[in-house]
Amino acid sequence: MARRALNMFDYQNLIYWWQQGHPLEFIRRGLGIDPKTSRRYIKIAEEVGIGRNTPLSPETLQPFFEKVSQVRRERAPATPVRDELVPYRHWIGLLLGLEDPQSEEDKPPKVTMKTAWRRLRREKGITASYPAFRRYVRDVFPESRRDITVAMPETPPGQDAQVDFGYVGMMFDPRTDLCRKVWAFVMTLSHSRHMFVRFVTAQDQESWTRCHVEAFEFFDGVVECVLLDNLKSGVVKADIYDPQINKAYDECQRHYGFVADPCRSRKATDKAKVERSVPYVRDNLVRGYDLRNIEKANEIALQWCVGEAGERDHGTTRLKPYQAFRENEQDHLKPLPVDRFEIARWKKAKVHRNHHLTFDTCYYSVPTRYVGEDVWVRGTAESVKIFDESGILIWTWQPATAENRWRTEPNHYPPGKREFLIQTQSHCRERSRLLGSFVEQIIREVLDNPSNARLRKAVVDPQDLPLNSATAWWG
Repeated sequence: MARRALNMFDYQNLIYWWQQGHPLEFIRRGLGIDPKTSRRYIKIAEEVGIGRNTPLSPETLQPFFEKVSQVRRERAPATPVRDELVPYRHWIGLLLGLEDPQSEEDKPPKVTMKTAWRRLRREKGITASYPAFRRYVRDVFPESRRDITVAMPETPPGQDAQVDFGYVGMMFDPRTDLCRKVWAFVMTLSHSRHMFVRFVTAQDQESWTRCHVEAFEFFDGVVECVLLDNLKSGVVKADIYDPQINKAYDECQRHYGFVADPCRSRKATDKAKVERSVPYVRDNLVRGYDLRNIEKANEIALQWCVGEAGERDHGTTRLKPYQAFRENEQDHLKPLPVDRFEIARWKKAKVHRNHHLTFDTCYYSVPTRYVGEDVWVRGTAESVKIFDESGILIWTWQPATAENRWRTEPNHYPPGKREFLIQTQSHCRERSRLLGSFVEQIIREVLDNPSNARLRKAVVDPQDLPLNSATAWWG
C-alpha cells in the first residue's frame, strides 16, 4: 500500500487512542498508521510534555504540531536536486527576498524564481531543471507558494471613492454623426459600493474633470479622497511619495475639497473595488441593454446605477449598494460647493518667434520677453489666460470663435516691429494730414488704387523724416 500523508486529525487521533491504552496494532488497523511511525510521533508527544493523562486541547497540542512540522521538514528525503541546491539555500532566499541579509550591502536585488534559477545555472553551475528547482524552493520556503495579501479594513462611509476608465466598444455619437470608440468612466464609493457611470469618447483632461463634476452631483456630495490610476488626465508624474497632479484636476480637487490619491503604478489591487466594477458595467449594462447610441447610453446608465446595479445584493457587503448609500453613507459626504466648478483646459505652450502660441488650433500673442519660453495656458468658455512658469498672469484673451483664428495685441511687439501692423490705408491717410496739405494730397493720389503696391509707396520710413515729424507720423 502506498504511503499515506498524515494530517492534523491523524496525529490527534493517534495521541488520543494512545492515551486510551490501545495497542499499536489496534491503531494500525483503525488509523492505518504503521507501528514504527506511531512510536516516532508518540515519542515526540512525550518530548513536548504530553502524557497519558494530559488533557488534549488546541493549546496543549500546539507544541506537538510545531515539533512534528519541524521533524517532517528535516526528514525530507534526500535527492540529487536537493543535495545540489542545499549549499545555496541562503543565497536563493536572498535572491527571492525570503531571507534577511546580514547587512544592506549583502542584499542583492529581488528577482523572480525563474531569474534566480537562471543565475544559479550561469554562476554556480547547477544542473537542476526549473520544475525541480521550483519544487525545492516551495518546500524549503513555504511562504513562496503564493503571493501574500492583506485584507483591507472596512472603509468608513464617505471616506473615499475609486475611479477608472474602461473601454466598452463602439457607439454612435450624434454630435459628430460618427461611430466612435467609447470608454466608461466609473466612480465607485468604497463603503456602500454605489457607483456612477458615464460614457465618453475620449480620456482627455476635460472629459476626466467633467466626469468627476457629474459624479459628485449624482451622489449629491463629495468624498474625502479619490483613488485613481496614474493616467495623464489626472497625474502628470507618477510617484509613490510625491505625485504631480495635473493642473486642471488639481483645480477640481481644491474646488470640491477632496484629496486625489494616485495608486502605485501597475498595482490594480490598490483600487480593486472599481477594477471589478468596470467589467461588471461592460457585461451587465453595455451588453445587457445592447447600447449603441452614446447619448441614450448615458441616460440609461444613470437609471441603471440606481435601479439594477443599486438594488443587487453585493457579493462582498451582502447589502444593496443604493440602500446602503442612502442609509449609511450619504449623510457622511461633504456638501457640494455653492458655485459649480468651471471646467478649464490647461496646456503648456511655447511662444514662437512671431510672438504667438498655439492653443486649440488658434493663435494668441504674448509680449516679446516671453518669446522662446514655455508658458501655461488656461482655457475656458469665457477666457484664455496665459501664465508664466511662476504662475503670474501674463495676458487674458477672449477665446477665438473658430479654428485657425489669430488674436494679436500690437503692443506685444517691440518698437520697430509693431508699426508693420498699423500700416493700413486709413492709417496713412490719417497721418498724412499731420504732415501738411501737400503730403495729404500726394498720399491721396497714391492710394486711389487700393493695392499693396500703392500702399508700400505711401508708407514713409520714420528715419527719413525730421525727429518731430517722425514722432507725429508714428504716434
